[in-house]
Amino acid sequence: LEGGCSAPIGAKAIIMGDMLEFHGTLHNPEGTMKVEVKRIVPLSETDHLGIEAAREILSQGGRKIIEQIKNL
Repeated sequence: LEGGCSAPIGAKAIIMGDMLEFHGTLHNPEGTMKVEVKRIVPLSETDHLGIEAAREILSQGGRKIIEQIKNL
């Protein structure tokens, strides 16, 4: 997401057998807006999960939040 080290970005991944549950979030600095993505995918299909999740977050309003963060 290229938000920098102070950006309120979170990610959590849990392995459940042969599946991976992923939850990624991006919050605005005030904590009043949140964009999130949740996925459950086979472990064999996780190669591009982070990139796909970042693109989804950006397309769902995350790009605006990142711009706010960069302009602080």
